[in-house]
Amino acid sequence: MSSPLVPANWKKDGLPCIITDQQVTVTLPNGKPVSVPATDQARHNHLLDAIRECRWEDVPKIADKAYAIKVQSDGRFEVKDDWVYIGERKLPDSLSKRLLEYVKRELPIEPLLKFWDNLLENPSYHSVQQLHGFLEANNHGLTPDGCFLAYRSVRSDYLDKHTGTMDNSPGKVVRMPRNEVDENPKVDCSNGLHVADFKYAESFGGGGDKLMVVKVNPRDVVAVPDAYGQQKMRVCQFEVLSEVREEIDEPLYDDGSELDGPEAPAVLAANEDKPQLPPADEDEYEDEYDDDDDEY
Repeated sequence: MSSPLVPANWKKDGLPCIITDQQVTVTLPNGKPVSVPATDQARHNHLLDAIRECRWEDVPKIADKAYAIKVQSDGRFEVKDDWVYIGERKLPDSLSKRLLEYVKRELPIEPLLKFWDNLLENPSYHSVQQLHGFLEANNHGLTPDGCFLAYRSVRSDYLDKHTGTMDNSPGKVVRMPRNEVDENPKVDCSNGLHVADFKYAESFGGGGDKLMVVKVNPRDVVAVPDAYGQQKMRVCQFEVLSEVREEIDEPLYDDGSELDGPEAPAVLAANEDKPQLPPADEDEYEDEYDDDDDEY
């Protein structure tokens, strides 16, 4: 029920507010007053613009981060004591901070919410707690459907460098049984499909080798080894998007609209609805990595 202070048709009629040199105070639809100080210049100015333009539906989202997250997540996520929760469960520290920061900067939070939905399907406690922080530290971009981009060095014929049997050409989905991937992050070199950040993957390239950008669903991350500066990870599945010649140096969320060159169509295509690719052949993973340091 609307507060008596707030008109029932507030999206059209407006919200009670008072504007001074020091701050803007708005009474939210739930009756809660929220103040945005002039020292928070960007948010203060955005709020004033929304009021001037009578964009009343945007006003609560700008004025109150907790309200914005609750509305944009259809009530699934809430903010308590500057921490984001889903039900009674705290989100990992880096993801919680980033959600609050995105709301403050009026950036779309849907990719982060979808990332969390995907990550919840991951049975590994370590992956759930550590993955988002790892992605931020190594500049792995998030796609609109909540997956992320990583890199992989392959031979000139797109076959993997370790066994020479796995096809890593654009459009291929490479997979192996999850229970055959070593999940222990304390073990540096072990079985699994390996992807990495740009610099680590590039360091394994040689004359004629190709560097591929791949798309990984958070649910398919099995382990991020503690060694190597946490620049690589073991996964059980990824989709090959395209060959790249330089790092896609974008914020953690990117919709692909500013990508140029041969990688752009592949990244954009990855975000469109596509028919399910057929399962990989059994022999694509049966000899997959022992992960010696000189192989990637």
